[in-house]
Amino acid sequence: MGHAVISPGWRVTFSVARTYCAERVGPEDVQALKNLRRTTKDWRAESGADFLIRLVQNREGGENITSIFNPANPSFILKGGCPPKSPSER
Repeated sequence: MGHAVISPGWRVTFSVARTYCAERVGPEDVQALKNLRRTTKDWRAESGADFLIRLVQNREGGENITSIFNPANPSFILKGGCPPKSPSER
């Protein structure tokens, strides 16, 4: 009958790159993200924090090549990098 179950959290993976770039997430944010991941009651926030941590910690390719968090993967989540800051953000 064409029915399917779609998880509302699928968007977290796609928005994590946008968040990573817009907020300029870096190593200094990892502890706060770990605290969020540990204390939140929202699985989407937990997943988002985990994905951001993985992006920060694997910028040099620490994960398996099949992972979208590994820069050597053709589907790397930050393929092409972050867009440059606009003049108003500088």
